[in-house]
Amino acid sequence: MYAGISAGNVCFVVWSGKMARVFRLDQHLRRSDGLEPFATASKSMVIADSTHLAEEALFVADAGMVRILNFQGTQKGSICFSETEGNPEYLDLKGRFLVIMTDKSIVKILDVHIPTKPKPIGSSGLFEDTAAKEEIPTVHVDTPAFGTKAVFFADGANPASNKPAPLSVRCVKVNCSGTRVAILADRVEGALKVRHPDSRVHVFDRSKGAINTYDMKAQGRCPVSVNWDNHDDRLLCIEAVKVKTTVYSHPNRLRIILPFNVQMILSPHRLVGRQPPPRRRRTNSPCAPPGTQRGRLRWK
Repeated sequence: MYAGISAGNVCFVVWSGKMARVFRLDQHLRRSDGLEPFATASKSMVIADSTHLAEEALFVADAGMVRILNFQGTQKGSICFSETEGNPEYLDLKGRFLVIMTDKSIVKILDVHIPTKPKPIGSSGLFEDTAAKEEIPTVHVDTPAFGTKAVFFADGANPASNKPAPLSVRCVKVNCSGTRVAILADRVEGALKVRHPDSRVHVFDRSKGAINTYDMKAQGRCPVSVNWDNHDDRLLCIEAVKVKTTVYSHPNRLRIILPFNVQMILSPHRLVGRQPPPRRRRTNSPCAPPGTQRGRLRWK
């Protein structure tokens, strides 16, 4: 089962959470050759070829460390983390710079030009949610759709405590100079752990040790992906989608309108979905009573 993919200039790796396999690209013959797969339980990894680094390497997130492997899965080194720092969860590589974020929101940037001798750049940073310290007077949920699946959006309101739900990082992206890291996050609510993508783009500035935030909620949009330019370390590209808004109709129940005309009801104890009956169209016909007009009959 496919779980993730990471691409370099002439190679890429795919993994499932149980196995991983590296493929080499031949641009002249326009084909890819797969190497022997190897076992790994990691759910986050990045691949690097010799374009920017001294040698090929795989950086694989594991418990308490990031393992440095060759393309056959043999370990050549490691980057260790203390219990206070947490376990590595998210990785990104741009050129020779690697960013690692742990499950305790610690951000660390390293120069991995020589993969077996990674060099930390500056001190580690901490990703914090500034909105968690503020009270939110209103509660609403945005519900855009990505392709064929629906994603619940929220601006962080929690009806029980009137405080933002905790943030959970979705992805991290480092720029080409290793000076800034873009972060996208979700808010996780309720016993069902429903993820609501945050409407903000967070940028960690290594030189200042601070987090800058850009909120797209005023534009009616929410970011879904980000990427830095390969040459200009100040240029950040953001992909965003429009969102819709509904309100809580009951303190313990939320009605959300989803695509494909499916209505869902969220409550603390259950998630129920129902498909409304198809619409019936009424048109003029020789048998219709006088004065009948063409129109649609909507089921309720």
